[in-house]
Amino acid sequence: MGEQRLTGGPEPVDLVVVGGGPAGTAAAVTAAVAGLSVVLVESAAVTRDRPGETLHPGAEGVLRQLGVDREVAASGWLRHPGHWVEWGGPASFAAYGGSPGVPWTGYQAPRRELAELLLARAARVGVVVQRDCRALRPTMTPAGRVDGVHTSRGRLGAGWVVDASGGRHWAARALGCPVQRVSRPLVAGWGYLRGSWPERAVPHLRAGRTGWTWTAPVRPDLHAWVRLDVGGGGPLPTPPPHLDHLRPVTGVHAATVTWRCAAVPAVPGLLVAGDAAWVLDPCSGSGVLRALVSGAVAGRAVADAARGLLPAQAAVAGHRRWLADWFRADVARLDERYGLFPGWALVPDGSSGAPGPGGRAPGPAVRPRRAAGPDGARPA
Repeated sequence: MGEQRLTGGPEPVDLVVVGGGPAGTAAAVTAAVAGLSVVLVESAAVTRDRPGETLHPGAEGVLRQLGVDREVAASGWLRHPGHWVEWGGPASFAAYGGSPGVPWTGYQAPRRELAELLLARAARVGVVVQRDCRALRPTMTPAGRVDGVHTSRGRLGAGWVVDASGGRHWAARALGCPVQRVSRPLVAGWGYLRGSWPERAVPHLRAGRTGWTWTAPVRPDLHAWVRLDVGGGGPLPTPPPHLDHLRPVTGVHAATVTWRCAAVPAVPGLLVAGDAAWVLDPCSGSGVLRALVSGAVAGRAVADAARGLLPAQAAVAGHRRWLADWFRADVARLDERYGLFPGWALVPDGSSGAPGPGGRAPGPAVRPRRAAGPDGARPA
């Protein structure tokens, strides 16, 4: 079909990463620092705003590992020692911890700025970043191993592929692997409001009878909000009434946050990271951190396999087990929290083939067919 490699050379690269968000950049940077040749393809020409700016202090370790800790420290982003929680009782302050007089503090990191910072780091360590480039489908060897990506600019051959494309689950759908739903359909509304709100200088999580609202300051005069109606089925959630003294900066945006996972988050030649592996709604409080960690782990696994330090089969099997265990643990914790809402229940085991909180991991290997064509701060 006249396809051309984006790198211009006759040999495949070691790794192609699909997606330029936190998971994708973490995978690309980790692999490139380990000495691998890496191409990152990102469908968006420019980085868009997204909810989920609040970073738990635990993110500092992975940011340091990725080599961006100094830029983050100099960013001027707001910091906070914890957040307020109203969940089935009076409001209480959940501190992150630390020693007396030296509290741990999280970051209020604007997602666009965080994404650009990570992409710049990837470019500095030698990652070839291709923006405005859509990943169309994986390519396969006759033996059924993923060996590259067809893109809107041509074919990229690769020793490994990491799918960090987000909640559209690009690889799972292209390879015919199921995406398993474990909750009722959930849609979160989100947006930004401008104005002074000094009494909300730290993030705040408030649960009501049918759902919850998260607010957090992004700048001294700019506040992010996320709202979710657990019952679903109604109109898109709008800013809650107690925010009427602030004026909207944007319209109301929507995000599908139904709890779901890729049934097989790794196949020969391909690992999945971030929301491409699984999605929980922002009340899970770990979306950005999960993306960074899972991306870095995928990048390290690819690097170890490419350098002969880890058998490829072990890299795939280990990635499956690790992601499945993490998903089950987060579902169990979040399901317990949602017991506050009348009528809440997970999708019964077997209705979607999904693992319940205590169920078995989706572990059977499948041979993929040839394809034709707020988070951050952990609520206490």
